[in-house]
Amino acid sequence: MARRGDPGQNPTLRGRRLAMELQRRREATGMSREEVARQLEWSTSTVFRIETGRSRPQPGNVRTLLELYGVTGAERDGLIQLTREARQPGWWHSFRDVLPNPYEVYIGTVPESLTLMKSSAASKFAWPGRRS
Repeated sequence: MARRGDPGQNPTLRGRRLAMELQRRREATGMSREEVARQLEWSTSTVFRIETGRSRPQPGNVRTLLELYGVTGAERDGLIQLTREARQPGWWHSFRDVLPNPYEVYIGTVPESLTLMKSSAASKFAWPGRRS
């Protein structure tokens, strides 16, 4: 079970990472979203929603994308596992009946935000040439 303070276990952040990885893989092939959509007989908006994290794709759809992009082996298996993990509900989902939908996204990004704030504060004095 995921711990609340561990951003690596957060399904929201995993979904964002998956989206970025899929977009990066597509761009590495030189294909546009339109080309991918045309080859897979999907709508361009479907590819867009997957790459922006607005939808959580099924593992089978990610497998199809990765085959088109030529991603194989352990890399492919890892991204498919990431897909499964990103589809798991976060701890906050048990409060959905009292939590308005927009807040779910914010709650899902809090652990990463705190990590970034801590690392930013810690490195504040470590930047060479930094003026106060």
